[in-house]
Amino acid sequence: MSISIWPAAMSLVRTDTADQWGINEQVLASVITEDVIDKSLPEKISIPGFQVSGPLRVKYTIDEALEDKARSLLKRYNPDYGVFVAIDPDTGHILSMVDSTRDGMDHGNLSLSNTFPAASISKIITAVAAMNEDMANKNTIIPLI
Repeated sequence: MSISIWPAAMSLVRTDTADQWGINEQVLASVITEDVIDKSLPEKISIPGFQVSGPLRVKYTIDEALEDKARSLLKRYNPDYGVFVAIDPDTGHILSMVDSTRDGMDHGNLSLSNTFPAASISKIITAVAAMNEDMANKNTIIPLI
């Protein structure tokens, strides 16, 4: 059996027979959240209390080439704290979740943290709000100040 999940949101994407077993997003999150916070994506998991023969194989939606490119860019520009997350707009699957710090210390998975302001996310939220209020559309040009 193969389970595809979003590493960050722990959202179940597809299962073969998971519905029969009662495995849902909350169950997966309880098993895998700690590993994801520690930047580890286990390939196999066991779910306590569920009678499944052997460990379950987990299939992630991560695009390794995209992650390598993001790591390369973060290394090249060396920001104090940097995060790159890419989501497939058609499926909602997380394709990349990379972080970096200039000091090289492990601060946990910054992609899942709200310790630092999310400037780029704020821009997206502001743009969506402007479009929802009919103040902007896909062709609107916003001048640099």
